[in-house]
Parts: sequence; C-alpha cells; structure tokens
Amino acid sequence: MDAGETRATWVPYVHRGYHDVPRHVVAIVDGIRYVLACEFDDARDEYDDRYQVWRGAAAPLDGPWEILTGPAGLAPAGWLAVAALRFDHKRKRLDGAALVAGLTAGR
Repeated sequence: MDAGETRATWVPYVHRGYHDVPRHVVAIVDGIRYVLACEFDDARDEYDDRYQVWRGAAAPLDGPWEILTGPAGLAPAGWLAVAALRFDHKRKRLDGAALVAGLTAGR
C-alpha cells in the first residue's frame, strides 16, 4: 500500500439514481451519516465529476429516503471526486475510508 492510500473500510450504502456510478448516496461511516449528491449539469450536458457531501447524525439506512437526505441535522462537509469513491456494487457497500479521506473543503 502506498503512503497516500488508506486501508478500505467497507460500509453499506443506499442510493438513488445511477449513471456509471450511484448519483445520490447515503452511508454511515464511524457513526456519522454522509449524504452525497452528484447532479447533472445541463449546461455541460454531463454529470459533475464530484459529489457534494453533507454529514450529520447517523440514521437507519432502511429509513425513508426523505428522512435520510433531509437537510435537518446535516451540515456541509465538502466535495469528493467521484473517481475517489470505491464501490463494491455486488455487496452494496462502499469504501468509507476513501470517502472520509477524499473530502476537500472547496470546489
């Protein structure tokens, strides 16, 4: 493992929308709920190459989508390059360590 790499921490996720990768994702990493959104940019006619990320208190992933993604209790956490997030689609999990390590403050 390179010095800049992190050991994978696989966590379950739920998502809505899919185009090459999930476009709206919710996962719980170390007791913190992360909500990721990658919107379609009409002007560029393609999806953004980054997720906008919010975080807040954990909530059961089997809860209603509106509760999981609702703004109450969520705070902006930054941005994450879509390419930085690793998914294991077969097991419906993502690399939580990559999510946390890849967050950046600015666009």
